[in-house]
Amino acid sequence: GQYEWVLLELDRLQALGVQAVTVQVSFPLLYRPFHGDSATYTAYLAFYRKLASEIHRRGLKLILKSQALFSKGGWSELPVAAFYQGLSFAQYLAGRRDVIVTIARELHPDYLSIQMEPDTEAAQTGQPMNNVRNSLQLIKGILRGLKEAGIHGISVGAGVGTWHPRYRQFVWALAKFTDLDYLDIHVYPVNRDFLDRVVTMANVAQRHGKRVAMSEAWLYKAKTAELGRGMTAEEIYTRDAFSVWEPLDEKFLTIMVRLASREHFEFFSPFWTRYFYA
Repeated sequence: GQYEWVLLELDRLQALGVQAVTVQVSFPLLYRPFHGDSATYTAYLAFYRKLASEIHRRGLKLILKSQALFSKGGWSELPVAAFYQGLSFAQYLAGRRDVIVTIARELHPDYLSIQMEPDTEAAQTGQPMNNVRNSLQLIKGILRGLKEAGIHGISVGAGVGTWHPRYRQFVWALAKFTDLDYLDIHVYPVNRDFLDRVVTMANVAQRHGKRVAMSEAWLYKAKTAELGRGMTAEEIYTRDAFSVWEPLDEKFLTIMVRLASREHFEFFSPFWTRYFYA
């Protein structure tokens, strides 16, 4: 019954006047070896094929993100934790590449973000993704896989969250990576200098001829002191549901739209769109 609900949300987003829809299809969802039988894999693939077709039929752009499904925090019911633990790093990289190639070949997105939060990916998978060298190894392998599969005409991007302590190293490395089309910036906390970093990151990318995009952003409702206190994202996100935040959410989104316009972003996609209808 999920497909009917997805179409309902698609209708509502289109009624708001959005020009693009963001869909996340992360490893190992479309990785055949993960599923116990081919029928399950085929069902997932058919679901996303139908959805991608419906999005394009409506004249909307398809922004597709693919990283790794969460193994903790209650975000997924699929048993991915044990699966990740059974993979070597080489097997993990190969699996991520295979899923991206399947997405590009079968779903035909307009934009394809292949890594956005290396720190989150490392925390959820146990794989050593939270450093520049391994991230670039992943990205190079994926781009090589797309080329070998003869896939062209899709804008491919990668990026990092503004909160990452080594965001500069990641941005410089990605900006110099000639085969990437755009830098994908994620924005959640606006404490400290995190919001100013968006401009810094965008300027670095643009100086190297890269376009800039933002496939996730939402006001992260935490005090500065709470950021270093070990509170989980799940605990912070429970605050979103209270209507007292509505004025701040409006202000945040307004600022993000103005920023995206001023810095000539390729696209801006807010995350918790459920609250558009609260």
